[in-house]
Amino acid sequence: MTVKYITSNSHKYKETENILKGISLSHLNIKIPEILTIDPKEVLEFKGRIAFKEHYGKFIMDHSALYFEQYSYKLPGCITDAMIEVVGLQGICNSINKSRNAISTTVLLYCDGKKFNYFESTLNGRISENPKGDNGFGWDKIFMPRGSSKTFAEHTYEEKIAISSRTMVLKEFMEYIHY
Repeated sequence: MTVKYITSNSHKYKETENILKGISLSHLNIKIPEILTIDPKEVLEFKGRIAFKEHYGKFIMDHSALYFEQYSYKLPGCITDAMIEVVGLQGICNSINKSRNAISTTVLLYCDGKKFNYFESTLNGRISENPKGDNGFGWDKIFMPRGSSKTFAEHTYEEKIAISSRTMVLKEFMEYIHY
């Protein structure tokens, strides 16, 4: 079985390719517009409908989001990248004046050619006081998984993919397709 993975993010593709070792993965490097919402399922529903109309057949796509306890685990969600663009990683760290607890969530959409199936995984953690580390991408420099004093960007690549919410959701997907 070849799985089409739709993403324009080369970092996400590389990570997914390494997690799904043994599965034939076809990269569809397609940039699909995103709606502005805090909910990854809503983002994927919108993007999935566009991909489905373009007749990409069976495919997967995913979206990850961060939620902060300080905002009742409702923000920043899918607008994390916009926050990074506007205030930077240090600005996000500085904006947290209450609890530094956070949740990383990854939602995966699998289109079987007829309907959408969703899988979700979360990982508890904390937001660091300052960006740290040289590895990873996005918000990896500020997210510390529970039980670790290091950000994802301070972990080795292998350590990160062993525990990330993307890995967990992809494992759930592989069980679903009986792989």
